[in-house]
Amino acid sequence: MNIRLITVTLLLTLSPWAVPALSQELLTNPTFDTDIDGWTTDGTGPGTISWEAGQGQPPGALSFPDFDQQATTQECWQTQAGNYTLRSDAYMQTSGDFLECSINLFRYQEPNCSGNATPIVVAGAPSISIPNSWQSLELITEVTPSDLNSGNFSGIRPMLSKQSDLQANDACLYDNVSLTFTPPPAPPVPAPTSGLFGLALLCALLGVVGLTALRRGQGG
Repeated sequence: MNIRLITVTLLLTLSPWAVPALSQELLTNPTFDTDIDGWTTDGTGPGTISWEAGQGQPPGALSFPDFDQQATTQECWQTQAGNYTLRSDAYMQTSGDFLECSINLFRYQEPNCSGNATPIVVAGAPSISIPNSWQSLELITEVTPSDLNSGNFSGIRPMLSKQSDLQANDACLYDNVSLTFTPPPAPPVPAPTSGLFGLALLCALLGVVGLTALRRGQGG
């Protein structure tokens, strides 16, 4: 009598695993397809912002058509521990010696974005390096629990800016802006340990029984 032994391999992952964190888009009007609703100037400069119908991809962009200014959202988000990622396509239209089109995140003393405002990147915020062309900018910052406890970090919102030497003759255009929040990964979930020893013992016994049956079949 021939007995064939069929071996089934069971792979057990004994190490703990982490639940992946999901990113959440915070902006309600990030693409400016038809307007710049939800965006406003922060009041620090004399310039204005406007909607440019024929710019961007798809067409529609936020523009700084005249003097220096910063634009931000009317919305404000209470800061949480995790990663904030700000992205934007930007276009630097200039014929002068200096124009900076940059993005940044500002943190605020109060959850409603009032009180003291501080840029996340004090110097060297992501900015356009090639004039008269669209480029992508990105800024990622991690907020830790200790940051939240340090004060002046209760609210957060994005900032798009224009700074120029000629000012009225230059323009910064922004499109496809995105602000996402990714919470920290959930604590690792321990793999179940109850009964693992018994399962291992059962597998060992089944192996012995299978090997014995195979030897008997070969001997017969």
